[in-house]
Amino acid sequence: MASQLRASRPSTLASSGGPPAAAVLIRVPSFRVHLRYRLTRENLSSKLPSMRGSDDLSSKDMTATEPKTAQRSSLGLIVLWLLFEGPKHVYRMQKLIEEQGKDRVVNVRSRASLYQTIERLMRLGLVEVQETVQSVGYPDRIVYALTDAGREAAREWLREMLRSTGGEFPDFIAAVSVLFGLAPEDAQAQLELRAERLAAELADAEAQLAGNPNLPRLFLLEEEYRRAVLDAEVSWLRGVIEDLRAGRLTWSEQWLRELAAHFHPEEESKEEPK
Repeated sequence: MASQLRASRPSTLASSGGPPAAAVLIRVPSFRVHLRYRLTRENLSSKLPSMRGSDDLSSKDMTATEPKTAQRSSLGLIVLWLLFEGPKHVYRMQKLIEEQGKDRVVNVRSRASLYQTIERLMRLGLVEVQETVQSVGYPDRIVYALTDAGREAAREWLREMLRSTGGEFPDFIAAVSVLFGLAPEDAQAQLELRAERLAAELADAEAQLAGNPNLPRLFLLEEEYRRAVLDAEVSWLRGVIEDLRAGRLTWSEQWLRELAAHFHPEEESKEEPK
């Protein structure tokens, strides 16, 4: 049976043209292309935390096992490091995130996202209010600062996020795992849309790298990484799309049912042992 399944070509879909009846439909998420990246020599200094005294990042315990900190988040990490160099109000943090291109690597849809993140960091005891600044003609601005625990958390979150490979479950991988939930033609169309959008992001990443030749590589590593990941995914997507287009990768409801019957035959129900 297995050899027959491997040798046989899946028959066409049912006349309804829809996906297999037992399949789960998954929408491939769309991606917004970010076009802002204004990191220059003038604002480069704002990326650098103070490294004097107790803040020296070359501390001897860099590889030591330390107690677990509160659950980390990417935006929380960026906020902690923005405050590492000194206290700031939310508007200043938002402007620095845009100027440094950090809105390309973390989700900051609105200033409300920053406020929510700061409130969470305050509940964790990592950030505190330093002062409220009053200006004529402007609303009061609350200035936030790191606590000692926040300084330690900034380093530990950074270590964990650099070395960790678990706990990341992108929507796209879940969708690919049930690609058969759509008809091959529909799946191909969705993947083509994704490939187009990612190709545009790849071109943008390449433009950002080419357009900042005077910046030290240290401050462009995130763009290098984005380019490498995007290039790999676009290449893989184009291969899958070509196989779908040529019919080398295809499926039908009948073929899926035959496959399921072979690998998961119905068995007599048995009571679980007590």
